[in-house]
Formats: sequence, structure tokens, C-alpha cells
Amino acid sequence: MATKIGEYKGYTILYDSQSKVFRLENAQGEEVGSGATQEAVETQADALSKTRFPFPIRVFDAQGRDVRASRITSVNLKEVSVWVVEEEMSAFGYKQRQKRNIGYSPNLYERTEANEQIAATIKVKKDAITQLETEIKELIATLEKPITPAYFGIK
Repeated sequence: MATKIGEYKGYTILYDSQSKVFRLENAQGEEVGSGATQEAVETQADALSKTRFPFPIRVFDAQGRDVRASRITSVNLKEVSVWVVEEEMSAFGYKQRQKRNIGYSPNLYERTEANEQIAATIKVKKDAITQLETEIKELIATLEKPITPAYFGIK
């Protein structure tokens, strides 16, 4: 059971009496540091607060054939992870939010002018693929003489 000790530079300091460890959590409740003493986690908070980034960071999230406009809202330097929020609403009416390990899947790209152009080109090509898939389905629907059970005289 962890007990809240206090706040330091925007981070919450907790003490876990079972493991006898001080923990440092960010605003999302993620553990971003730990140590044997409160001073140790305060030192970690000092280091984290010096590494300020211009949040939110506008990025493209490239997965498979999809490139989505997203934002990085925070980073966990200890876990090498970031929180990513999509800019467009999902089909279910909400913006998807995910914790992503950037050490294993570096498929987030800063939204530069060059990357904006690449993303626009990808969208044009995806639209062309969708159109071709529609045309292929329509052509398949026009095939004649299907092999069905009736073809072999089976009812």
C-alpha cells in the first residue's frame, strides 16, 4: 500500500511501506522513478523537470497503411514510452489514447512540412487503392457460371 508523501516539481511522491521504496509518479499516475530515499526521487524529479519538451508534440502515427495525425502529450523517460492521442474522432466518437513504447516501435514521426506532404500523398494513394478494390469487387460480381452444388446436380 502506497502512501502519498507530497508533491515535488509537478510529480507525486509516494512511499510503499511493503517494498520500502519511494515512488515518483507523473500527472497520469505512471511511475517515472523510484528510490530508497525521498531525496533520491526528488533528484529524479529534478532531472525530469529539466528535460522539458514542447508538449503536445504534433506527430504522425504510421501503422501499416495508415498515417494518422496525432499528438504526444507526455513522455516517461524511465520506460521509454509516450502517451499518444489521435486528433480525429474514432468511429465510436472518441479520440483514441495509447501508451506507446518508442524503443520497440518507432513509428511516430514529427509533423514537419515534408512529412505533411508525404502524408497527403499516402492519402491520395490509399483513396486510389479503395477505388481499385471497389472496381475489383464489381468485376467479380459480373463473373458468369458459378460452380455451385447445382452445377453437379446436387440439390
